[in-house]
Amino acid sequence: MIGLLLACYGLDKIPEPPGLPGRPDSAPVFDDSEVDEDCLGSSFDLLGGEWLLPAGFPDGALTTSWDTSTESPNWRLLDIDGDDAMELVVTYYEGLTGVGTSRWLVYHDDGTGFTTTATDWDLPTGFPENTFYLAYDASTESPNWGLVDLDGDGLSELVVTRYDAIPELGDSAWRVFSNTGVGFSSSGVDWDLPTGFPSGTFHQVSDPSSASPNWVLMDVDGDLDLDLVGTEYEGIEGLGDTRWLTYDNLSPGFSGSGDTWSLPEGFVAGEFSTAYDRSTASPNWAVGDLTGDGTPELVVTWYEGLEGVGSTQWMVYPPSDEGGFQEVSQSWPLPEGYADGSFTDIWNPYGDGLVWSLLDLDGDGALELFVHTETASGNNATVGTTKWLMHDNTGTGFSSAPRNWLLPNGYPDQAFTGPAGNTGDAWYTLADLDGDSLDDLIVTWRSDLEGVGGSVWLHYRNLCR
Repeated sequence: MIGLLLACYGLDKIPEPPGLPGRPDSAPVFDDSEVDEDCLGSSFDLLGGEWLLPAGFPDGALTTSWDTSTESPNWRLLDIDGDDAMELVVTYYEGLTGVGTSRWLVYHDDGTGFTTTATDWDLPTGFPENTFYLAYDASTESPNWGLVDLDGDGLSELVVTRYDAIPELGDSAWRVFSNTGVGFSSSGVDWDLPTGFPSGTFHQVSDPSSASPNWVLMDVDGDLDLDLVGTEYEGIEGLGDTRWLTYDNLSPGFSGSGDTWSLPEGFVAGEFSTAYDRSTASPNWAVGDLTGDGTPELVVTWYEGLEGVGSTQWMVYPPSDEGGFQEVSQSWPLPEGYADGSFTDIWNPYGDGLVWSLLDLDGDGALELFVHTETASGNNATVGTTKWLMHDNTGTGFSSAPRNWLLPNGYPDQAFTGPAGNTGDAWYTLADLDGDSLDDLIVTWRSDLEGVGGSVWLHYRNLCR
């Protein structure tokens, strides 16, 4: 299980590992029934094996873990049928009738690769041609839609948030097409939206922009259902300053009126107008389940003027029983031995000197801090080459001393300098291909091996301790 604290970041520089917050759909929902105490991950298989790819694609088409370009084919790794293993889902292929309009092509996981032949995945009817050529549409043009598990059944539904031919969509309702396990239903169910907001407020599945109003889908109360959380609206006093409004998931629909979710005091007005702040100005913060107890906290990662925040500690505001975050923060110790200001963001997946992220690679339900590159001191040239450094989550902080998370053999120096990406020698990502609830390292292209990205990927399993 990969997880970062917030699902509101856009990944435009590296391919998106499943579970990483590349689309602003939701904050992660943790279900501790997924934890296998008998198999906690420890390292990647050093030698790996081949993962077979379907034939019939153009040369180089499958050299990354997803393709959302404007050129055919488009595809993505998704667990679309809820079997806990990733499928390769082709959302558009020029020349194949109906792909992107009435159907997708699904190549299932057979344990050693993807099936050689695809199964049709039915799409909703009544939309313009090629509406569904990607796995989401967050553009400024109608229609807009996304894949979201709104009803909490563990399967992503196709949620149309805007369609100009149906004026109420994005204003008073969304249209939800249920996941049948073999496709999406042909007819949708209206999902009621909160009242009292301007027309067109809910044209997307989330709005973390700088323009009012702002809102996000988030399991803020830890009930494993996504609620709609209003974080800023000029027409509602105190929103984004002292409180948010939570609109409960009634499945179907969100409640018409919101409940107050109180925010910590002592911050500047408007600081909490979005569901996160990763800017270059203090303070920085995010919301998510850092402790692994199933309920999200507000985590302040940098606050200028407060000693050590972003260097030796973060400030964690747990949820309160009254609905909101507690007024008094708890100190979350950070690993020692790194430069001051190393941890002022909720993650740093690319950069010079120190690259790190929050991942649950061992599958224990808690986020650990992984250092992927540490060259600032000149003492850790092997980090990113033969190992990553894993600082365990103790439930009250990160361990100071790291454990080594071993990386595959046979790659050039600094081949794995982030949680995913292209280092010039290899494209790689993290994904649970074999369905064991542990994310594996997948190399989708190697500069020195013919066929990787054409007929096979290289699969390095996440090994049990």
